[in-house]
Amino acid sequence: MTTISKQAGKDGAFRINGRLVFSGVVATIEKIAPGRWAGETVYDHKFQIEGGREAGGRPTDWFLTYEAIGGNAIICQSAMEAFATIDNC
Repeated sequence: MTTISKQAGKDGAFRINGRLVFSGVVATIEKIAPGRWAGETVYDHKFQIEGGREAGGRPTDWFLTYEAIGGNAIICQSAMEAFATIDNC
């Protein structure tokens, strides 16, 4: 089961499956359903990350829907890749 959470006390720090990840773009994120997280960037763009076994797919089935790139779903291999995509858009 994938876990994504904001690291307390550190701006731009998040934990994805226990790994510390820094993002200069992601401001907030919260779990809204099994295998689905919603968040907002520092630019007020909304995004959703969904996938993995918890969402009913394979461990490498991940999708990022991000307002800043037209709201279309982008296929990713992991939640980490989805975070990296948000940072690089």
